[in-house]
Amino acid sequence: MLAETSGTPAGLAFDANGDLYVADRSLCEIFKVTPWGHIQLVAENFGSPEGIAVGPDGSVYLADSQASRVYRIGPQGDRSTFAADLYRPRGIVVSAGGRHIFVSDGKRKVWRFSTDGTSRMQFAEFADEGLPAGMALDEQGNLYVARDGGGKVSVRSAAGEPVAEYAIPGRRATAVAFGGYDLKTLFV
Repeated sequence: MLAETSGTPAGLAFDANGDLYVADRSLCEIFKVTPWGHIQLVAENFGSPEGIAVGPDGSVYLADSQASRVYRIGPQGDRSTFAADLYRPRGIVVSAGGRHIFVSDGKRKVWRFSTDGTSRMQFAEFADEGLPAGMALDEQGNLYVARDGGGKVSVRSAAGEPVAEYAIPGRRATAVAFGGYDLKTLFV
């Protein structure tokens, strides 16, 4: 075991230094865990932190489902509201180049933001069963979306067009991540 928060971790994200950021739903806090297991409190007093992502500049983005907000915590620890009008945001991912942030919400939509917050557009909407939850991007910019309650992972192109859907055993697909030796294996 690397570390224990004594709460309910809901979201995980690594930064460029190999530090793990943990969004803890029951403690309403964010922790940073070093590769050696040292835990540090980063921020607290959230409603229900769900998804977490780290940008190339070290900024941490947090989807707070209960507050219906996305927060940005800068590299120096300053906290600001990145988006305040999303219905129960859950999943969040930052593109590799740091140009875009994708956020899934409780109204079956995925939104694409510029990292400076000046541009926002609806990237995808799902009409069938399963709320969009955790997300991951591949090298080509395709977005993989876990469909909680739908038992599948949906894939959208960089332009937001449907590419594929993969059924999984069970109905609760809540998170996805690429891993393995070459980082090309999708874990659900």
